[in-house]
Amino acid sequence: MTALTVALVSSALLVVAWYVFSPAVQAYRRFRGQLVVACPETGQAVATRVDARHLALSAVRRTWEMEIESCDQWPGQPGCDQVCTTSIEDAPEQCSVRERLRYGITESRA
Repeated sequence: MTALTVALVSSALLVVAWYVFSPAVQAYRRFRGQLVVACPETGQAVATRVDARHLALSAVRRTWEMEIESCDQWPGQPGCDQVCTTSIEDAPEQCSVRERLRYGITESRA
């Protein structure tokens, strides 16, 4: 192989890797960490955690499957249907504890 061929193949592989993995990295970074949402069933603000690894892997497949990994309500709310994921998908920055502390957001959004 010539140096030009190696450079072209390497460049093509980098472009493909970026196209495939960029959504996964973005999804993981955006939805990792503690999130605060208003529980649709109780109306109370609860701390939740999205399964960011599952979301990132589903982003590679372009299916975007969000699942809650943990929630403050679960010990007392068996069989939760995870409707709060809609609130998280609609406004992830408003749910992020990191962002809430940075901008002083005190109220929970449904």
